[in-house]
Amino acid sequence: MPLLPDISSRLDSQGRGTRGTDIFVSKSPDSPDNVIVIYEFMGQEPYNAMGPSGTAPYVKRPRFQVVVRNTSYASAQTLADQIFSDLHWFKGTIGSTTYLLIRALNQPFSIGEDENNRAQLACNYRSWNV
Repeated sequence: MPLLPDISSRLDSQGRGTRGTDIFVSKSPDSPDNVIVIYEFMGQEPYNAMGPSGTAPYVKRPRFQVVVRNTSYASAQTLADQIFSDLHWFKGTIGSTTYLLIRALNQPFSIGEDENNRAQLACNYRSWNV
């Protein structure tokens, strides 16, 4: 599975929501009010594990952001902190991808309210995967 579906699967398996119901990938729906949305953003160059050959195994280093939207700021903050605990320092396999490490780049932070006055908190992550 690609990165974003993997992360949504991880959050679903941790009981943070249900994929397609309140966990979404790359797009924030107008409803329901309380959702988790995962976005990908520019990662870093891969590491070649066995030399510079174009066929050498390499470690990918994508980055992603998890946004929690909720009608209650306190509830959004609680869920964002739970997701932080689920993902920060995670090592393991999701689907067919081995994640050597997922690390938070910051603590969950407010990105302000959306146009419908719903609280939004975000956290950025980096992963190393093969």
